[in-house]
Amino acid sequence: MSFKSPENFHNKLGFVFHAMLALPLAAFVYLFLELRHRELQPALDDNAVIFILTYLLPVLGAGAVIGGYFIFKKDLRGVNQQESLRDKLEAYYTASLKLYGFIELGSLIFVGGLYLTTSAAFILFYVLLLFFMSLNRPTPQKYVNDLRLTEKEREVILYKGSFEEAESTGPEEN
Repeated sequence: MSFKSPENFHNKLGFVFHAMLALPLAAFVYLFLELRHRELQPALDDNAVIFILTYLLPVLGAGAVIGGYFIFKKDLRGVNQQESLRDKLEAYYTASLKLYGFIELGSLIFVGGLYLTTSAAFILFYVLLLFFMSLNRPTPQKYVNDLRLTEKEREVILYKGSFEEAESTGPEEN
């Protein structure tokens, strides 16, 4: 993926993040409201299966999110080895998409668990997931903190400059 500017990068990554947040959230809100107002019954009838899923699915969902986070942190090492700001942001975008994919998987597991079991545990886990997502939302300050950038590259990210401005100086490392 090629970006015209750091602002274009931010807009595209923000769109992906918010789309991945909104889709399962819509299903979650629907299920929550159905559960709250219409006494939604579990999709499964077998209490033993419900019991197992109530413990298994949160572990799988949390495992997906935690695994995605560790993969993201590992990918950041490769991102920071890129030379230009454009290359760093392109690699960061790919690493972020992986993280958001794992978060999406965890989110779908929690929503599916709520549908299958109607257990309040899935509501709690989904709320915790939303909190985790809020800590990892794409912001210019987060990119600056995640990436090893020169002072000039930081200014370009934070003050919506251009890639040419970041390349106009020599390779000064912080």
